[in-house]
Amino acid sequence: MSVLRYSRLITAVVLLLVAGPARGQSNSNDAPVNVDSVVLRLLHEANAPAQRAGVLTKLLAKEGDVVRKGDVLAELDERDAALVEQSARLELEIAKRKAENDIQVRFAAKANEVAAAELRRSEESVRSFPKSVSRSQMDVERLEVEKTALEREQAEHNQELSTMEVDVKKSAVNAARLERLLRRIAAPLDGVVVDAPAKLGEWLEPGQLAFRLVNVSRLKAEGFVTASDARRIAAGDQARLRLPGEEQEFTGRVVFVSPEIDPINNQVRVWAEIDNGQQLLRPGQHAEMAIEQANP
Repeated sequence: MSVLRYSRLITAVVLLLVAGPARGQSNSNDAPVNVDSVVLRLLHEANAPAQRAGVLTKLLAKEGDVVRKGDVLAELDERDAALVEQSARLELEIAKRKAENDIQVRFAAKANEVAAAELRRSEESVRSFPKSVSRSQMDVERLEVEKTALEREQAEHNQELSTMEVDVKKSAVNAARLERLLRRIAAPLDGVVVDAPAKLGEWLEPGQLAFRLVNVSRLKAEGFVTASDARRIAAGDQARLRLPGEEQEFTGRVVFVSPEIDPINNQVRVWAEIDNGQQLLRPGQHAEMAIEQANP
C-alpha cells in the first residue's frame, strides 16, 4: 500500500513540474507588451501655400489661431480675376438671351407655311384651269417650299447651338470663379496655425509657404518592441500611454506593426494613434506605452 501511495506522489510531482511552466508561459503571453523609446509625433499637419502669384492684400489669420478646414486665412490681389469673372458672366447672359430668342425659328416656320399654301393654291388652279399657272412658276413655288423648309431646319439647328453655347459660357464662368478663388489661401484641415511667415503687402509665388497648420487632437505614439513581442501584437490592439512620472493615462489603438526587424538591435517599429481631445499631450514628448492584445 505504501508503494502505491509513493507512486501516486511521484506522479503528482511530475504533473506539477510539467504544468507549472506552462501556466507561467501562458501568463507571460497574456501580459501587456511594453514599448521602448516612445515619442509623440504629429499625425495631422499641412502647409497652406499660395496657389497663384500676387500681392498679399488681406491677412486674416495669425499664429495661435484655431481654424476650421476651408476657412480663408489670407487673400491675394484678385482684381484682375474679378474682372475676368464679370466678363464671363456677361457673356453667359448674352448666350442665354440668344438661346431664348426663337424669332428666327418662328419666322422660318411661318415662311414655310406661306410658301406651302401658295403652292397648294397654284396646284388647285391648275386642276381647275389647266395652264393657268406656267410649269416654270410651279417649279419656282416648289423650290420656295423646299427652301423655306431648309431655312426652318437651319433656324432650329442654330437654336440648338445657342443652347449648347450657354453650357460653354457656364463653364467659362466657373473657370473664372475658380481662378479668383485660387487667390485665396484656405485652411486645408482643422487645426492651429503654428507658423505664418507671409507678410501683408508681400509678393507671393505659387507654392510659397504662407501658413503651417497642425492638429493635435490625435497623436502618433511611435516606439519599438522586441521581435518576439511583435508577434504578440497587431493593428487594432489597445494602447495605454502615460507620461513619465505622471498617473493620468491616455488610450488609443495600434495602427501599425512593421513587418521588418532591425538586424542590429532585433527590434520592430510600432505606432499607435492616441486620443488627445483635451490636448494635454504635445508632439515631441517622450512617453511610456503598453499594448494589450485584443485576442490574446
